Amino acid sequence: MKRTFLLLLSFLLFTCILGNSSQFTSTKDVLSSDDTNESYEIPPSSNYYFSLGTSAIYQNIGIGIRSRDLSKNRGNDFSFNVKFTPILLKIDYFFLIPSIQYLRLYYSGFASDAKYSNYFGAGLEILGLRAGHENYPIINPKVTWGREYTSGRFSQFSINLTPATLVACSLLDFKKLKSCHISTAIALASLACMFEYSFGF
Repeated sequence: MKRTFLLLLSFLLFTCILGNSSQFTSTKDVLSSDDTNESYEIPPSSNYYFSLGTSAIYQNIGIGIRSRDLSKNRGNDFSFNVKFTPILLKIDYFFLIPSIQYLRLYYSGFASDAKYSNYFGAGLEILGLRAGHENYPIINPKVTWGREYTSGRFSQFSINLTPATLVACSLLDFKKLKSCHISTAIALASLACMFEYSFGF
């Protein structure tokens, strides 16, 4: 818990310093510009957000910063997250897992009269899995797609590729899996972690 608190505090300090050194505006502010010249290059914009998410086995809370370059329909998303389960599972190290995540976003495009834009993203998440007295970094590539509103709010659906790989490997060796209770538990836990839905505001 102390390490999680220190990581959270460090992330907050980093985003505050970054915020003081740059000018951040919402997508709505950028789209409300009076300049309608098509050759006008839309300036980059950024916003901080708080996010909530869920899968079949865990809930997720996070804070992050999302920046976008609307002239190129590209964006970047950095976030610090904590995944937890509402009930204490027998596998103790699944109870509380901090993570750092980066996503590269590709927007379908914001129009001046549009309230939202759909987007696709791909990135990497590093989770701090604790088993016993040891910490193990877990690399989790992920893909996501969602909808972002001009206010900066968004909702998205993600596929965690590390759990998906474990599920696929289990299906390829299904006969062996049926005779191994530990492998069965890992496969079911991976399946429950594979899909995640979240929203930010």
